[in-house]
Amino acid sequence: MKTKILALFLACIMTVLCLAACSGKKESSDNNGSTTASVGSNEFAAIDDYIAELASEHNFDGSTFTVIGKGSDHCEFEEETGSLENDALYRRMREIEESFGITYDFIVCTGENYASPSVEVASKVEADAMAGTGEYDAAECNVMMGGQTMLSAGVLQPVEELPGLDLAQSWWLNNIENQFGIGGHLYFLTGKIVTDHYSDASCILFNKQIAEDFGIDGLYDIVTAGEWTIDKMVEVTSVIPADGSYYRMSMGGYDEPLAYYFGGGFSICETDEEGNLSLPLALGSEKTDWIDKLATIFSDEKAYYIDKRNEETNDVFPDFADGNTFIFTDCMASVAGFRDKDVEFGVLPIPKRDVSQKEYISYSHAMAVSSYTVSKVVKDVEKVGVILEAMAALSEKHLEPAYYDKALKGRGTYDSESRDMLDLIYAAKKVDYAVTYQWGDAWTIFSAAVAGTKDGYVGDYTSSSRLANLKIKQLIKQVTSDSK
Repeated sequence: MKTKILALFLACIMTVLCLAACSGKKESSDNNGSTTASVGSNEFAAIDDYIAELASEHNFDGSTFTVIGKGSDHCEFEEETGSLENDALYRRMREIEESFGITYDFIVCTGENYASPSVEVASKVEADAMAGTGEYDAAECNVMMGGQTMLSAGVLQPVEELPGLDLAQSWWLNNIENQFGIGGHLYFLTGKIVTDHYSDASCILFNKQIAEDFGIDGLYDIVTAGEWTIDKMVEVTSVIPADGSYYRMSMGGYDEPLAYYFGGGFSICETDEEGNLSLPLALGSEKTDWIDKLATIFSDEKAYYIDKRNEETNDVFPDFADGNTFIFTDCMASVAGFRDKDVEFGVLPIPKRDVSQKEYISYSHAMAVSSYTVSKVVKDVEKVGVILEAMAALSEKHLEPAYYDKALKGRGTYDSESRDMLDLIYAAKKVDYAVTYQWGDAWTIFSAAVAGTKDGYVGDYTSSSRLANLKIKQLIKQVTSDSK
């Protein structure tokens, strides 16, 4: 049963992410209000100065910087093609080469399914590390499919002290060392440097026509005022009758419900002041109260449509594109899937638990989280640190505007407020090792509990947390042993 669930989960994520993958079609960058028009303008003067300062201190004239990776969902970026993401990656690569005097070599791994490229990356990096050749300066792959394999094999080095890295900068995952650290060290670099940073973030799409029909307005203002809470969402959508003619919201039942759990400011894994990672043995009343509240809301099957899928297409029905669902909860990758549909929609962040919560938190869908890693046998750590920092910074200049354009070019989504919503969605992303590593299957327990489809989840969690903590101890012991 566990295998079947995981297989379905993978199929779901593969389907969603394929929607965001680069296509062979050319995309015009000359659309009304294009954000890419600002590339090279004063908006990015600070980044240009930052890169210039790095380049003045570090020049690697004549050397090659070799990355092995799954690529941007198999995009090739050896030349400009008219595809927004492809051309952004191409411009980033060219600027890196010109600024630091290197030749950028990206070895793209491919495969039959979503997991294959990352599995191949891990296999080749491990083989290279065992041979001690140091052929690759960095590796880019999905954390679940390849990153954790390399870490468990003991072939990765901590990256937090690489020369040139400034992990406090906006282009890295917020609070990355606490969020993604393990055993007191950081092995995975993620943030704007990878395109999945944009596609893996949870969000809400709302149907503009339904909003108009039922007199629902001012949603952007509510968000901007910091008042978009779960209670406000229920209040706003309550004007839609729960009689089956419309649904207030639809979402999948794999990990999409986790977006609301994390959106309330909670985690599954926790890290203490010394960097020790664990799952608390007891959930505590604050967490259970939050889960129970969400379950009470989402268990209303006439109002909320959760995890009822078409077995052939794996789509959640009723389809948001059909116009009979007001809110659709998924990751940002789903935005691309509605670009050619006859639906006008806006984008909102996941609601807060209450107004006292400081930020809107976006859960990063487990199987979509990608990162850069560095092998223990890399030859030039200074070059690696500096170039990865420059890549991340230049992603904010090139890749972010391109992705915003891609997301906002959907039918009816380009309004002045949408970009502000995207800024909020990406400002406070949440990753969690309990999901990425599937420790003790805790994520399935939380997801089902939030969806209101699992009774007795507290006892199941207690058993799961014990198993998870054993696995965490084994991993940290292995990593610590390998570092000696």
